[in-house]
Amino acid sequence: MSDQKDIIKSLEKLGKLGILTDIAILENQSHYLQEIKRIYEQIGQVDLWQELIQNLRSKYRRFSALNDELNKANL
Repeated sequence: MSDQKDIIKSLEKLGKLGILTDIAILENQSHYLQEIKRIYEQIGQVDLWQELIQNLRSKYRRFSALNDELNKANL
């Protein structure tokens, strides 16, 4: 479980820098986001995950293809 918390800390740092979301969008790799979601669920941080996804949707609300991908991936 400690390794997962370290991963989450690293992901949060990347997210704060805008790197995580930009990479996910540019590469359109929703499967990475699904894996990150799974990790957040395992450590009981579903609320934080939902906030991150909501921020992602808000920041890129004009990108309909992105929102379609997020919906298709159940994110």
